[in-house]
Amino acid sequence: MNSFKQAEIEAETKRQKEQIRDIEIIKYINDNDLFICTIEDGISKDELFEVLKKIDTKEQSIIQKISPLLGVEYYPLYEIYQAVQNKDIEKIEMIITIEKVEYDTMTNKNPMEFMEKLLKIGSSIVVIYPLIALDIYYYIENNIAKKINLRPSSIIDYSIEIVEYTANTDIEKALSILDIVEPHFKKDVLHRLINKSNDKEIHNQVNKIITTL
Repeated sequence: MNSFKQAEIEAETKRQKEQIRDIEIIKYINDNDLFICTIEDGISKDELFEVLKKIDTKEQSIIQKISPLLGVEYYPLYEIYQAVQNKDIEKIEMIITIEKVEYDTMTNKNPMEFMEKLLKIGSSIVVIYPLIALDIYYYIENNIAKKINLRPSSIIDYSIEIVEYTANTDIEKALSILDIVEPHFKKDVLHRLINKSNDKEIHNQVNKIITTL
């Protein structure tokens, strides 16, 4: 067996072991049409987290049963999700600050894992709070990625989302932060920004930038 096939088998075995197959939870999910899953196949943590976000906060018994199965890495994501729903900016910023402080005080740091965690947090707020998401981007780039000369691939899509969601309310600001987008994707992003405005001056400004790329 070649090494590539062996790696595939090991990855699938790991995935199967991590699948959650709690009978009560699977039944609740199916009874409430929250997701399609079976006991045999189970449900992944990422999928279960998306289910958790759909559950009414009054349903504390099932929430308290699901939360421990997800593990501590999902706690801040769920707290952020609730804070976004409540439009609680102070809590969002507090959670992000706590995550940064905890990372700074760790003795055994895993930079890539932490960057991916921050990107998940940022992705959950970018639609409503793109400028807070932008602060997360700069923190990742300046405090971690540049130091280890490595960054998660998902940061490319994340940077594009920041610019496009910023443009929903402030195209001038979106244009001012365009440099966070990888050069290869800038032209596509700019074309989408044009569609967000009827202002001829903005169109001219964006078209001038496109001609320089």
